[in-house]
Amino acid sequence: MSRIAFIHSNPLYPTSGENIRTRFLIDILVREGHKIDLIAPQCSSSLPKGVNYYCVSNVDRFSKSKFLEYLKFALFCPFQLSRLKGKYDFVYCFGFAGTALAVLLSKIKKCPLICDFYEVDFLEFREGVGLFFKIIFKLAIIWERKVITYADKLIVLSKALSDYAYQKFNVRAAVVYDAADTSIFKPIKSSARERKTLIFHGGIEARDGIENLLKAAELALMDIDFDLLIIGKGSCLKKYKDYVQRSKVLKERVTFTGWIDYGQIPLYLNKADIAVVVPQDKAINRYVIPRKLYEYMSCGIPVVASNLPAIREVLDESNAILVRPDDIKEIAKAIQLYFKDKEIFRLHSQRLLVKSYQLNLENECKRLYSIVFNIK
Repeated sequence: MSRIAFIHSNPLYPTSGENIRTRFLIDILVREGHKIDLIAPQCSSSLPKGVNYYCVSNVDRFSKSKFLEYLKFALFCPFQLSRLKGKYDFVYCFGFAGTALAVLLSKIKKCPLICDFYEVDFLEFREGVGLFFKIIFKLAIIWERKVITYADKLIVLSKALSDYAYQKFNVRAAVVYDAADTSIFKPIKSSARERKTLIFHGGIEARDGIENLLKAAELALMDIDFDLLIIGKGSCLKKYKDYVQRSKVLKERVTFTGWIDYGQIPLYLNKADIAVVVPQDKAINRYVIPRKLYEYMSCGIPVVASNLPAIREVLDESNAILVRPDDIKEIAKAIQLYFKDKEIFRLHSQRLLVKSYQLNLENECKRLYSIVFNIK
């Protein structure tokens, strides 16, 4: 059996959308008897037997100081090197912040390095940052290029991002989708609802398009009655709550739940009729597929989504309504269409469920497992 060093830039426990895939893979490896050393930020719940945990600082990806928290994690990670004794069969690094330790460990232990990146080239952080972080990012991009070309295998979450990595770094990346766990996300029979419900869940940042969703809901509510449920947290949450309070149309129709435990999200999703995911046409959104799309898919919830390259890898006109993310009227019409046309609603719901039978977390982790153990 193998001994593996897992370096993860986000906390792995408790379960969240950011760690579900790595957790799923680790659970498979532990069941098969492999030994895991986990180097990750502070975890708030117990880890499974078979995992040796090395805590490094704390990271909250929704914190206003998340840049500094990732930077702290990146700087503190190499200090774990002296604690990681013995031989490793390979090093698996999820996220850029742990790459300094990952490269050092790979070189010292003379074992392969696998990098599994949510994004590359710092697409998420390029806009709206100050001079200090711009300097940090320029230095980090130089280091990232070295890491990507040094790694034995690069894994990314979309074909669009794989193509971008090839154009930017001349490296072919394997694609493993960040799909949903269909044992958790699945249709659940529920009692009839008094009013139709529209849903969004996840991070609430400017790039997520919540402002356009709220404006589109205002227009759609002029013609049809429904509730809007927004689950999650982020730096723009207060701004959008204030917007709703000022709106006579939305005030009695929009509910913000705040952050919900990951295990409870499927219960909320199954109270919804349709979902809206309209991220703005920003660099990161062109290359990353929102994880929530897979979760809606697995619950059979029809989706109004932005017509962006990465999203089109899993959705098209046959199973969703794709819209221009900045066109509020188009988003509103799509919402109304789903609520009014029962045949399109039923057809898209069925096709999404069928797609989830193939595109799900278990199948993607099997592919990931195959990549990991064919790296040598």
